[in-house]
Amino acid sequence: MPNLAAVQLLSFAGEEAKKYEVGNNIPTLDFKVKNSWAGEIAFETPNVKNASIFFWLWGRDDINPGEDLVIWLNGGPGCTSLLGMVQENGPFLHQSVKDKPYPNGWSWTKGVNMLYIDQPAGVGFSEGRTYYSNETQVASDFAAFLDEFWKVFPELKSMNLWIAAESYGGVYAPGMMHKLYNDGKTPQLQGAMIVDGVVTSTYLSRECTIYQYANQHKETLNFTDLDLQDIKNEGDSCGTTNYVEQNLHYPPQYPLPDFNISCSPYNMFRMRAQEARLDFDVYNIKRPYDENESPLGEVNTWTALYHHDTFFDNVAIQDYIHAPHKKWVSCKTIFYNGDNSNWPDKDPDQQSNHVSESIEKSKKFLILNGNLDALIITNGTALGLQNLTWNNGTGFSKPPLTPLYDLEGYQAGSFVEERGLTFAQVYESGHMIPYDQPPYGYTALLHLIGKRDWTQK
Repeated sequence: MPNLAAVQLLSFAGEEAKKYEVGNNIPTLDFKVKNSWAGEIAFETPNVKNASIFFWLWGRDDINPGEDLVIWLNGGPGCTSLLGMVQENGPFLHQSVKDKPYPNGWSWTKGVNMLYIDQPAGVGFSEGRTYYSNETQVASDFAAFLDEFWKVFPELKSMNLWIAAESYGGVYAPGMMHKLYNDGKTPQLQGAMIVDGVVTSTYLSRECTIYQYANQHKETLNFTDLDLQDIKNEGDSCGTTNYVEQNLHYPPQYPLPDFNISCSPYNMFRMRAQEARLDFDVYNIKRPYDENESPLGEVNTWTALYHHDTFFDNVAIQDYIHAPHKKWVSCKTIFYNGDNSNWPDKDPDQQSNHVSESIEKSKKFLILNGNLDALIITNGTALGLQNLTWNNGTGFSKPPLTPLYDLEGYQAGSFVEERGLTFAQVYESGHMIPYDQPPYGYTALLHLIGKRDWTQK
C-alpha cells in the first residue's frame, strides 16, 4: 500500500494555523496520509451571524509546495466539497461501501495545493442558519471567509489562485470571481475550470437537446422506438425536437430563438429512462446506479438524513479533523424562495454577465463537459456558449474537434479554444470527470495551470 505521508513541505509559521493541523493517521484508513489542515473558520456578514466555514487543506505532494492553490467547489446548490475530495480528486478515495478507502494515484495534490470548503454556511460541517436568496449573497460570504482564511494561512495568499467548480459550481464560481475581481483584494486570482457546470439556462441545456441526446445514446439507454417517439411528441409540442440541428452553428448565425417552456421532453426522457433501466444514473448513463452504494450517503435528497451512517458521521473522524459533532449530510437546501420565482431564487440573474466577465479577466478559463452526462448535456452547454459574448465576440468560430490527450496518451476528448475560453467535451465521462476519467481530470488541472499541453500525447 502506498505511503502518502511523505514528501510535503507546505508549512505555516503562525500559531493559529497549528490549531488546524491534522495528523497522518485518519481513523478508518489503513494507510498513512500526509499532514493536512482542517477545521472551521468563523465569520459574520449581513447574511448570516455566528457562522463558520469548514475547510480541508492539503499541500502539494512534493518537497516544493509550488505556486498554485486550487479551491474546489461542488455544486448542488448546497453540496459539500468533501464529496469531490473523497470521491473524485483528493489524496484518498472512498467511492463505495463495498470497498475500503484507498490512496488516489491521480490526486490533484500531485500538482497543486488543494483547498476544499463546505460552503455556503450551513453546508456539510459548516455552521450557520441561512436563507440565501441570490448568488450575490453567496459570493459575499465566500469572500468574507477568504479574508479570514488568509489571516490564518498568510503564506498561501501569494500563490496563484484558481477555482475549480463542478455542476452548480458553474453558477457559484463566476459569481465569486465577480466579487473577488471587483473587490480588488485578490490579485492572485488567475482563472477557473468548470466541470459539467451550469453555465446556461437549464431549460436550454436539457429540454432543447434531449431528443437528439436520446437518439444518440439509444442503445445505452435501452430505449425502444416508442420511447423515442414519446420524447419526440413532447418536444414537438414545444418546438424543441430539432432545436440543436437548427441552432447549433459554428460560427453562430443568429441569437438563439425563444422556446416554449410549458412542456418538458426532458421529464419524459427521465421517466422513460428509469422505466427502461432500473439502474439508470442521470450522472453517467453507462454506470449502474445504486442509491445505497456511496459511503457519503445519497446526494440531493432529504432522505439523506435517514440513510445509513456516512463516512463523516464517524465521531473519531470528526474529532481528528476538528469538525463539529453533527449528523453529516452531503447536500442541503440553501436558497429561500421568498418571492416564488423560479428555483433556485436568483434575483437578479447576472450569471451570463459574470461568466463573460470571468473569462475576460482570467488568464485561463476552461469549461469541460462529459458526453455521458444526462443532467448537464454537452450540446446544451455548446448552445449556451454560442449565444455568449466575451472578449468582443460571440461564440466560437469552429466546433470543439481538436483532439486532446490524457497523461497516459489516450484521446480523452476534443476541444476548441478562442479569445481566452476553452470548451472541451470528454467522450467517456459523465457528470463527474475526475471520478469517471481520473487521468484526464488530472491532465485538465495541469492544462489549467499551464504545466501540461493536452494536445500532446
